[in-house]
Amino acid sequence: MARQMIHFATPGDRYGRLEVVRELAPSKKNRWVTCRCDCGSESTVNLYKLVSGHTRSCGCLHREEMAVLFATHGRSGTSKYKIWQDIIRRCYDSERKAYYYYGGRGIKVCDRWRQSFENFFADMGNRPSAKHSIDRTDNEGDYCPENCRWATRQQQARNVRSNHLITANGEAKPICEWAEITGLWPSTILRRIQSYGWSEEEAVLTPRRCRRGG
Repeated sequence: MARQMIHFATPGDRYGRLEVVRELAPSKKNRWVTCRCDCGSESTVNLYKLVSGHTRSCGCLHREEMAVLFATHGRSGTSKYKIWQDIIRRCYDSERKAYYYYGGRGIKVCDRWRQSFENFFADMGNRPSAKHSIDRTDNEGDYCPENCRWATRQQQARNVRSNHLITANGEAKPICEWAEITGLWPSTILRRIQSYGWSEEEAVLTPRRCRRGG
């Protein structure tokens, strides 16, 4: 069995924008250090993530990179720009709730689109209507020109990753059909069953804003 590498933190050591101030008392599984960032703030950082290069700042570096990425060209208020912004964040911002279903599953945005909104707009063109949003033809594939289209909610429902039959009120229908009937997103129905342990009938018949106990 490989021996786990032991990392040492010495005050004054630098990693990216962070300078080690002191090491804290270790927890059962992790070691932590207090660091001072070049921006002037202090933060508590996992020692392994610091030494491995995963953590390079208090968070200011990520904010600056995102600001550069989303530098506007007169279109920041458009729906197309917000859609482009959202697909990148859901794939690369681990703090977003949607990250688990996109970046957390390995879904990426192609380099051409990630580099600029103009490239995304050139490939996808105008959004046909307010009812259309970005849809990946292959739900296991990345966001790229070959795998994306503008689609309505109904079209996307028929393209859901696990469109198996769901039984409610004595009727067995595909998730996409239940979504059209109830107005729920297919992903909502699927998440209620797979992640929250709801019964199929509860997942389909519970309105969107009603919360089930537990």
